[in-house]
Amino acid sequence: MRMRLILEEMHPGLPEFDARYSFHCYMNDENIGSSACVLSCSVPEVRIYGTDVVVPYSIRESNDSVEITASYMVDPAICCTYELKFTHLDCFLNDDFDGDHLDPEIWGLGWPWGINTNTKNNSMILGDFIRVEDSLLVLPAVKMNKRVTDPETGSIQTASYVASCVNTLNRIHIQHGCVMINVNLHKQGGILFAAWLAQVNDGYFLIHPLDPERSRSGELGFLEYAPCWGERYSISTHYYCDGKYSTADCSWCNARGIMNGFNTFGVVRLDYGIFYYYNGELVSAYKGIARTSNSELCLLMTTSFASKDIIHYAGYSTDERLPL
Repeated sequence: MRMRLILEEMHPGLPEFDARYSFHCYMNDENIGSSACVLSCSVPEVRIYGTDVVVPYSIRESNDSVEITASYMVDPAICCTYELKFTHLDCFLNDDFDGDHLDPEIWGLGWPWGINTNTKNNSMILGDFIRVEDSLLVLPAVKMNKRVTDPETGSIQTASYVASCVNTLNRIHIQHGCVMINVNLHKQGGILFAAWLAQVNDGYFLIHPLDPERSRSGELGFLEYAPCWGERYSISTHYYCDGKYSTADCSWCNARGIMNGFNTFGVVRLDYGIFYYYNGELVSAYKGIARTSNSELCLLMTTSFASKDIIHYAGYSTDERLPL
């Protein structure tokens, strides 16, 4: 009889969080499940729950791998092992927001590619009202008449609503590694919060028709949330293909407790996949063409207004809910 242990999804896990790995146990090519298969590990800190293995961050950081053993309950002499290998992640940046202002060597204020104006809801995204208080970065959304000159085009832009954005463009970029943010999301309907990694080469939605390598990774949206969505949020992986901006993968992620104080959202980009996390739990993995790019990415975090139209997917925005 031949026994095999197969890992459902190889992923790196997030720094400072335990990582969960799910296995399938096969006997002669038949999945026998946890009812006939017992997993074990010689490292006592590693926890076993049926066919799930939970490895603490300290173990992943101090070891290149651990061995998982599967034994057949009917005959324990029948067994197999699996070497669970770990990836040691580099830190993208670390900012605890000490003091009363952002570090200009890390953060830029406002939309990094000129002025972002939405004519459908008469709003724009700026950095004017962003503040740091009590070691927290605050991204407001306010009702205010605003008139600004776009530094990229010289055109005059006006709006009656102002949302916020911070970015790391031309300061700190990432190719492979991990990004984590700890966020206390707002409760105001009709206002979105989003965090994503965007391609930095020569502009935002740039397409390189003669350089496919630079055109594969457009943006990795690891958090988009509006309160009307309840306990779930959206993630998306975009890329450029055949001269078009494409969505490679977009999905809803269940997020129990997302409105109950601070939660950690993360994305890891490696040469073998792009991985999305909520409080250390893997919620999605992407293994398609966008993972193959080595293009540099910058981090953006924004608030933005939904439409005044009540059927907008992010809910209905009213002036009574402002300022955020």
